[in-house]
Amino acid sequence: MPTSVRRACIRILLGAVLVIVPGCDFYNPSLQLPKPEGNGDGVRLTLWTPLSGGDGIFMHDLVAAYNKENTDGITVDLVNNKSEEYYTKLPTAIVTEEAPDVAIIHASRYAQYVRNGFIDPIDDVAQAAGVRWEDVNPHVLSSTVAGGKHYSIPLDTHLIVFFYNKTLLRQAGLLDAADRPAIEPGPDGFIRFLETIRKRLPSGIAPLSMPSMRLDPYWLWWSLYNQIADKGGVMYTDDGHASAINNDTALKAMNFVYSLYSSQLIPPNISDAQKLFVEGQAATLIQGVWGPGASSIRPASISASPSYRKFTTGLHPGAIRTRSLFRSKSRST
Repeated sequence: MPTSVRRACIRILLGAVLVIVPGCDFYNPSLQLPKPEGNGDGVRLTLWTPLSGGDGIFMHDLVAAYNKENTDGITVDLVNNKSEEYYTKLPTAIVTEEAPDVAIIHASRYAQYVRNGFIDPIDDVAQAAGVRWEDVNPHVLSSTVAGGKHYSIPLDTHLIVFFYNKTLLRQAGLLDAADRPAIEPGPDGFIRFLETIRKRLPSGIAPLSMPSMRLDPYWLWWSLYNQIADKGGVMYTDDGHASAINNDTALKAMNFVYSLYSSQLIPPNISDAQKLFVEGQAATLIQGVWGPGASSIRPASISASPSYRKFTTGLHPGAIRTRSLFRSKSRST
């Protein structure tokens, strides 16, 4: 196929998948996963993804199921790229006519691909495929629309989840009758919960595991800011031309997050919070919904791997919605 034609096809397919979950960079079992088997000598499409860790397992299973179940002679070859390199490699590959047929793009990166002409509208293709835009949450869908045209199909969205180690919380006497964390209401109740963990468990156990870097502290701050603020955490005016942030509310939320680090309820210098939790060295973890993929889902293809068992043996996790620490009329996390 001529490169000019191929690039046009790549643009359409590139816009056909959009992910708005952040990739997870903890121990990466997806690198050990075998390639999903194909179904003959028909059309082969290359799919690039920056998702790793638990996300890598989910992506592998999705592609494996498609390759097994479809009957139209199409095989998808999954290529898992390191997330820190992905958004350098992908635009370079597009410009040099070496792009994949399909690629995953986070919503936060999506606008630059439209502006640079790397992806084309897919309205006609989507209509022919029977895509029902009304089935997608309008707030999620809006991030894929520019100039009234659809450029991508949302793959999923994410929630921030409070994970907890049942074994450790039971040892600390902090599980209720339903095996859920016994946390008193409000920010002070949450602090007392973490302090009790520190007092009753060995010194090497982190009460709460969150990294010192990455976006995780920001996510926690943003959720608290939304809880406290009267209008749910406004950042900009409606026209987007001026800041509308409530400095007092933002500072209150920031001070709370800072107190978790300064008091070492979140131990310092955690580079991989999920790995620490999965290894049983942390009682709780605030992380995205991709967490179970790495902590509790064990694909048969790698369940016998000693390196994978190292991170999953003996873990009895639970998960609840991240608590609303600051009760108000505004939305919670």
